Amino acid sequence: MSCLTVRQIYLYLEDELPVDERESIEKHISSCEPCKILLEDRKMMMQAVESLPPLDMPADFTQQVMAKIFPRVSSVRIWIAGLATGFSLMMFIFLAVFLQSDISFSGVFVRLNSSLWAFVKNLSVFTVKLFKIASVIFEILIQFVSFVFKTLASLTTLIRPEFQIFLTTLTVVLSISVLYMMRRKIWTGDKI
Repeated sequence: MSCLTVRQIYLYLEDELPVDERESIEKHISSCEPCKILLEDRKMMMQAVESLPPLDMPADFTQQVMAKIFPRVSSVRIWIAGLATGFSLMMFIFLAVFLQSDISFSGVFVRLNSSLWAFVKNLSVFTVKLFKIASVIFEILIQFVSFVFKTLASLTTLIRPEFQIFLTTLTVVLSISVLYMMRRKIWTGDKI
């Protein structure tokens, strides 16, 4: 018999094994010193655990733990109060700026409207440029991956399998190390 697993030891100590399996374990323990020591250690641990006094848990123990795991969701009233406070503050600032300036009420709205449309225009141009850059990067990536696969496919006919495995492993290791160094430079803020 091979050495005992921890599961077998606990099943043996808790008398949950069939008689024939129990006898084979006892036979093994008599001839295997490491398993005998392991069994004695586990027996002492079980006795130590059983000798501990029972824990007195408060009646609301489960609720306390669950409250810490899943904190209460803020009520809707708190959100409404926060939004109302923010809106009131914005209106107060708007009114203060309006009273301090020599601009008419309609002039303020005209300037606000032109500022809003300028922001929307700039944002739309930025978004279009961002999508264009992303599509170009995606196309370059697809072409690069296609090139790599075609190169590997042509190399598989020319190189022995052992050397292919070596080259693949070397490429993966180098790629991971380059990515790791770049990530480290980016996170630490060093120049690349």
